[in-house]
Amino acid sequence: MRINLKKYYIEIQSPTLCTLIGRLNGFANPESVKAGAFYPFLYLRFPDHPNNPTWINHEKIHFRQQLELLFIFYFIFIAAERIYYRYFRKLSPLDSYLASAFEQECYINQSDTLYLSRRRPYAFLKYMREKRTIRFVDREGNITITNDELIAINS
Repeated sequence: MRINLKKYYIEIQSPTLCTLIGRLNGFANPESVKAGAFYPFLYLRFPDHPNNPTWINHEKIHFRQQLELLFIFYFIFIAAERIYYRYFRKLSPLDSYLASAFEQECYINQSDTLYLSRRRPYAFLKYMREKRTIRFVDREGNITITNDELIAINS
């Protein structure tokens, strides 16, 4: 385990903690989790992730979401969404995770390093209605977001 103090957060490089995050999310392959955020801690699986601005930006978006909802409401909201998508919509653990408004906002905007500077408060609410299909392309974490495919959640 390696710990680095950053300006606004504490970076912890720990494959064990990332695997625990995967297990708590119910993923079939918990070792696939590369990062996690619980403000002020940012958990990373690999030492080279601090050099990946996309993953860091993804987790910083989660920090902003957590602060907006005073932490406890963030986790209540996540639990409610996961239960809804997992048990009422019958999605797999990975798909219910990706359908979350929080993850939708993060994955869609993670490559935009200026996103947080212009992000409006409670921006994740926009993603509750307009769900996108998010597909993982490879094991390196490269993803494709197909913006023309909307998940019909209101039908």
